[in-house]
Amino acid sequence: MLRDVSDVRSLVFLAAILGLEALVVINFNSVPALMLPLVLFVLMIAVFIAALINHNHRHLPMFHPAWANRLLNCALTVAVGAPSTRLHTIHMLNHHKHYRTTDDWSHYSLAGSRRGLLRTLTYYVNAGMRMGLNRKTLELPPETRRELRIEYASLVAWLLGWLVYDFQAAAIVFASAYLGGQFILLIANLINHDHCDLDSPYNLARTFDSRWENWLFLNHGFHVVHHRRTTLHWSKLRQVHDSHFRDKTNPDLQHRSFCGYFLRHYILAYR
Repeated sequence: MLRDVSDVRSLVFLAAILGLEALVVINFNSVPALMLPLVLFVLMIAVFIAALINHNHRHLPMFHPAWANRLLNCALTVAVGAPSTRLHTIHMLNHHKHYRTTDDWSHYSLAGSRRGLLRTLTYYVNAGMRMGLNRKTLELPPETRRELRIEYASLVAWLLGWLVYDFQAAAIVFASAYLGGQFILLIANLINHDHCDLDSPYNLARTFDSRWENWLFLNHGFHVVHHRRTTLHWSKLRQVHDSHFRDKTNPDLQHRSFCGYFLRHYILAYR
C-alpha cells in the first residue's frame, strides 16, 4: 500500500508520537515537577516532527488507496493539533505560491528588524495572526471542505476523550505540545528563508545537512530542493541536493546543523 518504503519511518514516528502524547497524559501526575518542562519540550519536538510528516505526506501521499490517505490525514491532525488539510492548503496555496513576495503570509519580513529570540516571537505573532485572518479567503472546493470537517471532528473527539479522562493533565499537555510544536514549525520556516535571496533558484533558502537531524526531521534541512521539486519524495532530497544543488548554492547558506544555527543566530543573537 505504501508508495515508498522509506515512509515506514514516518509511520513509526507517527505511532510513537501519538503513543507519547497518550502516555504523558496518562502518567501526568507521576511526572516529577522538575522533569515536566523537559517532558513537555520533548512533546513539542514530537508535534513538530508530526507536522513535518504531514508536510511530506500532503506533497506526496504515502499510500496508493485514497481511503488510507484520508485516515492518515486524521491521525496527523490529532498528532499536530490542527487539521492536516488546513495546514496543507495554506502551505500550498499561499507559501509555495507567494514565498518570493510579502504576499506570503509567513514571509520573513514579518519578523521586522528584531534580533535574537525577540525576532522569533515577533515573527510568530505576526505570521500566526496573518494566517489566521487570511486563511478564510482561500477558495476551497467542496471535497476539501468535507475533509476539513472530518479532520476537525477527529481532533475534537480526540481532545474531548482525553479531557474527560483527566481534564487538567490533558489541557496542560495538549495546549503546551500543540502550541509549542506549531511555534517550532513557524520558526523553522523563518530560519529556512530569513534574509535569503528568494528570487534565486538556488539561494532561496538555507540548507542544513546534519545526518542525525535530517534522519530525525525527515530531510527537512534540504529546503531549497523541496521548493524546486515539490513532489520529490523526502528520502531523495539529500541525493538531489548533492548532485544538482550543492555546487550552485551560496556556501554562506549551507550549514551543518539547524539546531546549531538557531542557537548562534537566535538564542545568542550572533550574526
